[in-house]
Amino acid sequence: MPNVLTNTADFIVLDHVNHFSVTSLRHLFHAAGLAVVEIDDKAHRGAFVIVARRADVSDDLAAPAFSLAVLDTIDRFKQLAGFWTEAGDKVRAFEADLPPELPVAIYGAGFYGAFIAAQMKHPERIVCHLDQNVYLQGGELNGRRILAPQNLSNDVDTVFVGLNPAHARRIIGGVTGLAARNLRYFFLD
Repeated sequence: MPNVLTNTADFIVLDHVNHFSVTSLRHLFHAAGLAVVEIDDKAHRGAFVIVARRADVSDDLAAPAFSLAVLDTIDRFKQLAGFWTEAGDKVRAFEADLPPELPVAIYGAGFYGAFIAAQMKHPERIVCHLDQNVYLQGGELNGRRILAPQNLSNDVDTVFVGLNPAHARRIIGGVTGLAARNLRYFFLD
Protein backbone atom coordinates (compact mmCIF):
# COMPACT_ATOMS: atom_id res chain seq x y z
CA MET A 1 0.00 0.00 0.00
CA PRO A 2 1.55 3.39 -0.94
CA ASN A 3 2.82 5.43 2.02
CA VAL A 4 2.20 9.03 1.06
CA LEU A 5 4.16 10.31 4.05
CA THR A 6 7.41 8.75 2.79
CA ASN A 7 6.80 9.20 -0.94
CA THR A 8 5.52 12.75 -1.18
CA ALA A 9 4.64 12.47 -4.89
CA ASP A 10 1.84 10.03 -4.03
CA PHE A 11 -0.03 12.95 -2.48
CA ILE A 12 -0.66 14.64 -5.83
CA VAL A 13 -0.46 11.77 -8.36
CA LEU A 14 -3.84 11.29 -10.03
CA ASP A 15 -3.91 7.50 -9.89
CA HIS A 16 -3.64 7.50 -6.09
CA VAL A 17 -7.11 8.70 -5.14
CA ASN A 18 -6.95 7.33 -1.59
CA HIS A 19 -4.18 8.01 0.88
CA PHE A 20 -3.66 5.94 3.98
CA SER A 21 -1.78 6.32 7.23
CA VAL A 22 -1.01 3.73 9.89
CA THR A 23 -4.04 5.02 11.78
CA SER A 24 -6.44 4.80 8.85
CA LEU A 25 -5.13 1.36 7.86
CA ARG A 26 -5.72 0.04 11.38
CA HIS A 27 -9.25 1.48 11.27
CA LEU A 28 -9.92 0.03 7.80
CA PHE A 29 -8.71 -3.45 8.76
CA HIS A 30 -10.65 -3.33 12.03
CA ALA A 31 -13.85 -2.35 10.16
CA ALA A 32 -13.27 -5.32 7.82
CA GLY A 33 -13.04 -7.71 10.79
CA LEU A 34 -9.28 -8.10 10.62
CA ALA A 35 -6.67 -7.65 13.32
CA VAL A 36 -3.46 -5.98 12.23
CA VAL A 37 -0.45 -8.12 13.04
CA GLU A 38 2.11 -5.74 11.57
CA ILE A 39 2.34 -2.57 9.49
CA ASP A 40 5.89 -2.30 8.18
CA ASP A 41 6.98 0.96 6.57
CA LYS A 42 10.63 -0.09 6.15
CA ALA A 43 10.41 -3.27 4.02
CA HIS A 44 9.52 -1.35 0.86
CA ARG A 45 10.52 2.29 0.31
CA GLY A 46 7.45 4.49 -0.07
CA ALA A 47 4.95 1.80 0.92
CA PHE A 48 3.36 -0.06 3.78
CA VAL A 49 3.56 -3.85 3.93
CA ILE A 50 0.66 -5.08 6.04
CA VAL A 51 0.04 -8.43 7.68
CA ALA A 52 -3.41 -9.01 9.17
CA ARG A 53 -5.51 -11.92 10.38
CA ARG A 54 -9.17 -12.50 11.00
CA ALA A 55 -10.02 -10.79 14.30
CA ASP A 56 -11.29 -12.85 17.17
CA VAL A 57 -11.86 -9.90 19.49
CA SER A 58 -13.60 -6.59 18.85
CA ASP A 59 -11.24 -4.29 20.75
CA ASP A 60 -8.54 -3.98 18.06
CA LEU A 61 -8.48 -0.16 18.38
CA ALA A 62 -8.07 1.67 21.66
CA ALA A 63 -10.12 4.88 21.47
CA PRO A 64 -7.77 7.33 23.29
CA ALA A 65 -4.65 6.28 21.36
CA PHE A 66 -6.65 6.23 18.13
CA SER A 67 -7.89 9.80 18.70
CA LEU A 68 -4.37 11.12 19.34
CA ALA A 69 -3.09 9.22 16.32
CA VAL A 70 -5.77 10.80 14.12
CA LEU A 71 -4.75 14.29 15.25
CA ASP A 72 -1.09 13.48 14.57
CA THR A 73 -1.94 12.13 11.11
CA ILE A 74 -3.98 15.22 10.24
CA ASP A 75 -1.02 17.39 11.25
CA ARG A 76 1.39 15.34 9.10
CA PHE A 77 -0.92 15.56 6.07
CA LYS A 78 -1.21 19.34 6.54
CA GLN A 79 2.59 19.55 6.50
CA LEU A 80 2.67 17.48 3.30
CA ALA A 81 0.08 19.73 1.65
CA GLY A 82 2.19 22.71 2.70
CA PHE A 83 5.24 21.16 1.05
CA TRP A 84 3.44 20.94 -2.32
CA THR A 85 1.95 24.41 -1.93
CA GLU A 86 5.46 25.83 -1.57
CA ALA A 87 7.34 23.52 -4.00
CA GLY A 88 6.31 25.31 -7.19
CA ASP A 89 7.12 28.69 -5.66
CA LYS A 90 10.61 27.44 -4.73
CA VAL A 91 11.24 26.20 -8.28
CA ARG A 92 10.23 29.56 -9.76
CA ALA A 93 12.21 31.55 -7.17
CA PHE A 94 15.39 29.57 -7.89
CA GLU A 95 14.81 29.94 -11.62
CA ALA A 96 14.27 33.71 -11.27
CA ASP A 97 17.72 34.06 -9.68
CA LEU A 98 19.41 32.50 -12.72
CA PRO A 99 20.65 34.49 -15.72
CA PRO A 100 17.77 34.61 -18.25
CA GLU A 101 19.43 32.65 -21.05
CA LEU A 102 21.20 30.07 -18.86
CA PRO A 103 20.56 26.52 -20.10
CA VAL A 104 19.58 24.07 -17.37
CA ALA A 105 19.05 20.34 -17.00
CA ILE A 106 16.61 18.43 -14.84
CA TYR A 107 17.87 15.31 -13.12
CA GLY A 108 14.98 12.86 -13.11
CA ALA A 109 12.72 11.75 -15.93
CA GLY A 110 9.82 10.69 -13.75
CA PHE A 111 7.15 12.43 -11.73
CA TYR A 112 9.40 14.87 -9.87
CA GLY A 113 11.27 15.91 -13.02
CA ALA A 114 7.99 16.48 -14.85
CA PHE A 115 6.70 18.49 -11.86
CA ILE A 116 9.73 20.79 -11.89
CA ALA A 117 9.45 21.36 -15.65
CA ALA A 118 5.74 22.19 -15.28
CA GLN A 119 6.50 24.75 -12.56
CA MET A 120 9.17 26.66 -14.46
CA LYS A 121 8.29 30.04 -15.90
CA HIS A 122 10.70 29.47 -18.82
CA PRO A 123 10.77 25.73 -19.56
CA GLU A 124 12.38 26.47 -22.93
CA ARG A 125 15.71 26.79 -21.07
CA ILE A 126 15.63 23.06 -20.22
CA VAL A 127 18.10 21.38 -22.57
CA CYS A 128 17.65 17.81 -21.30
CA HIS A 129 16.62 15.49 -18.53
CA LEU A 130 19.23 13.30 -16.88
CA ASP A 131 18.53 9.85 -15.52
CA GLN A 132 20.59 6.80 -14.55
CA ASN A 133 17.81 4.48 -15.73
CA VAL A 134 19.18 2.97 -18.95
CA TYR A 135 15.64 2.16 -20.08
CA LEU A 136 14.73 5.87 -20.09
CA GLN A 137 17.95 7.11 -21.66
CA GLY A 138 17.54 7.98 -25.32
CA GLY A 139 13.84 8.72 -24.84
CA GLU A 140 12.16 12.06 -24.32
CA LEU A 141 10.16 13.86 -21.65
CA ASN A 142 8.23 16.94 -22.73
CA GLY A 143 10.23 17.09 -25.95
CA ARG A 144 13.61 17.02 -24.16
CA ARG A 145 16.10 14.16 -24.55
CA ILE A 146 16.78 11.94 -21.55
CA LEU A 147 20.53 11.47 -21.19
CA ALA A 148 22.89 9.52 -18.97
CA PRO A 149 24.37 11.94 -16.40
CA GLN A 150 27.88 11.61 -17.85
CA ASN A 151 26.55 12.94 -21.18
CA LEU A 152 25.54 16.32 -19.76
CA SER A 153 26.85 19.10 -21.98
CA ASN A 154 29.67 21.21 -20.55
CA ASP A 155 27.69 24.40 -21.18
CA VAL A 156 25.14 23.36 -18.52
CA ASP A 157 26.13 24.20 -14.96
CA THR A 158 22.73 24.19 -13.27
CA VAL A 159 20.68 21.09 -12.49
CA PHE A 160 17.18 21.01 -11.02
CA VAL A 161 16.93 17.75 -9.07
CA GLY A 162 13.63 16.02 -9.70
CA LEU A 163 13.84 13.17 -7.19
CA ASN A 164 12.03 12.27 -3.99
CA PRO A 165 13.26 14.96 -1.56
CA ALA A 166 13.80 12.36 1.17
CA HIS A 167 16.52 10.68 -0.92
CA ALA A 168 17.59 13.26 -3.53
CA ARG A 169 20.79 14.57 -1.94
CA ARG A 170 22.11 11.09 -1.21
CA ILE A 171 21.32 9.90 -4.73
CA ILE A 172 22.88 12.93 -6.43
CA GLY A 173 25.96 12.56 -4.21
CA GLY A 174 26.45 9.09 -5.66
CA VAL A 175 26.04 9.95 -9.36
CA THR A 176 29.57 9.49 -10.69
CA GLY A 177 28.78 11.21 -13.98
CA LEU A 178 28.16 14.47 -12.10
CA ALA A 179 30.57 14.23 -9.15
CA ALA A 180 33.58 15.70 -10.96
CA ARG A 181 31.62 18.72 -12.21
CA ASN A 182 31.15 21.99 -10.34
CA LEU A 183 27.36 22.18 -10.72
CA ARG A 184 24.76 24.36 -9.08
CA TYR A 185 21.84 22.22 -7.82
CA PHE A 186 18.26 22.97 -6.93
CA PHE A 187 16.61 20.49 -4.52
CA LEU A 188 12.90 20.38 -3.67
CA ASP A 189 13.54 20.02 0.09
